[in-house]
Amino acid sequence: MSTEKVLIGVLAGVVAGTLLGVIAASGKGSKAEKKILRKGTETKDELKDRYAELLNSLNENN
Repeated sequence: MSTEKVLIGVLAGVVAGTLLGVIAASGKGSKAEKKILRKGTETKDELKDRYAELLNSLNENN
């Protein structure tokens, strides 16, 4: 299995876990929806940055 596939799997797991945590800890439906959207966006942006850093690191080593 390639490193890229493993990383994508790990990142997908982190996103899913974050969203489930927000849902489990939420109150009203509308508030939960806003939290999920905000947290999802934050997590997506953070993961994009980490993925880019990882790719740069891997490219520098080759």
